[in-house]
Amino acid sequence: MVEESAARSVKLPVFGNPVAYRADLTGSVDAMINEAMKLSRDDDFVLIIKDSREIEKRLLAAYVSAVIRHNDNSMHSKSLSLETMLFAAGTMNIGNAVGKVKASSRFIVFSTKEKLAQELFSRFGIRKPRKCSLELDPAITSDVALAAIREDK
Repeated sequence: MVEESAARSVKLPVFGNPVAYRADLTGSVDAMINEAMKLSRDDDFVLIIKDSREIEKRLLAAYVSAVIRHNDNSMHSKSLSLETMLFAAGTMNIGNAVGKVKASSRFIVFSTKEKLAQELFSRFGIRKPRKCSLELDPAITSDVALAAIREDK
């Protein structure tokens, strides 16, 4: 059993400094998703996901879980962004995952780098995305658990 003080000092391996935004789009979400895919490279990606409470609860934990699987070569998919989407959807079936997380006009943009998210917003004229705070539950035990994503004031 790991002592509580030792558990607090555990550092999770991460790529970049992930950010999340809530945004609305009057144009084509599919075009935005395609553009996000073009901006994404290997471990740095932009993911556009349906804005739902169920998904937002899993988002940061999904990313951390995907990074851990990436680091130990046990991913179910070929990319970190797809693995993150699978965990966010709560299924390892790609078809089911896409159905659960497909964005509509209101969505969450999750990115491993602020620069990628801002580039996407610029290309689509999204002027006022609402930045969210990504938080992991401080009482992480054997599983990674997300406490909340909330809009910054």
